[in-house]
Amino acid sequence: MRPRGAEVLRLQEDYLARLRRTLTGEDGARAAEIERSVEEHIDEALAEFGSGDVTPAQMANVLDRLGPPEAWARESERPAARATVDASQPLIPQDGGGGTPRPSATSRNGRLLALWGVVLSAVALIVAAIGVARYCRTISVMLQLPPETVVSAMQVAMGTLMLATILNVTGTILMLVALWASRYRAPWFRVALWILAILWLSSFPVGTVLGVMVIVYLVKHKQEFVAPTP
Repeated sequence: MRPRGAEVLRLQEDYLARLRRTLTGEDGARAAEIERSVEEHIDEALAEFGSGDVTPAQMANVLDRLGPPEAWARESERPAARATVDASQPLIPQDGGGGTPRPSATSRNGRLLALWGVVLSAVALIVAAIGVARYCRTISVMLQLPPETVVSAMQVAMGTLMLATILNVTGTILMLVALWASRYRAPWFRVALWILAILWLSSFPVGTVLGVMVIVYLVKHKQEFVAPTP
C-alpha cells in the first residue's frame, strides 16, 4: 500500500463513511465484505499512478471514478472481481458477472454537456460583441438617419443581444449540469470555467453571484480536476 497523508486519508474515510451509512441495516458480514472490496479497489486503482506518496488529487480522482458509494451497496452492481482501473475514464460498478468496470455513461454525458456548454458560451460572447458594436454604431449616427432606419437598426442590435443572452444561458446551464450533476472533471473544463466565471462577475447581480459560486467551488475542489495518467 502506498503511503497516504492526512488529507488523503480524510478523503478516503469520508467516502467509506458514506458507504457505511448506506449499508446501515445490512447484515454485518456482508457490509464488511463490501467495504473491504471497495478498499481493495481503491488500493489497486492508486497503484496505477505509480510509487511514492498518494496525493489528494490522485485519491480524489480514484474516488470520483468509482462513482457514488451508494452504488456499491447493491449486490448486483458490485464487480465480482477487482480489475485494473483505466485512469482515462470515470467508472461505475458493473452489473453482475465479473470483469472490468465500465466507463460511466454519466461521465460521457458530462463531457458532451461541458463541450456544448463551452461552445455555446463562446458563441454567445461573439454574438454579444456584434450586438454591442451594432448598438454603438447606431447611437453614433442616429441623428443623421431617418427615424425608421434608426428603429430598424436598434431592433437588429437588441435582437442580436437577446440571441446572445439565450445562447449564454443555455451554455451556462449545460456547464453547471456537467459540473455538479455529472461531476465532469477534465482539466480543460476547469480552465474554461475559470475564464467564464471571471466574465460572469461583470453581469451584476445574477452573473456576479454565479461567478463567485463557481470560483469558490473550483478553488475548493481543485484537486478533483486532474489529467488522466497515460
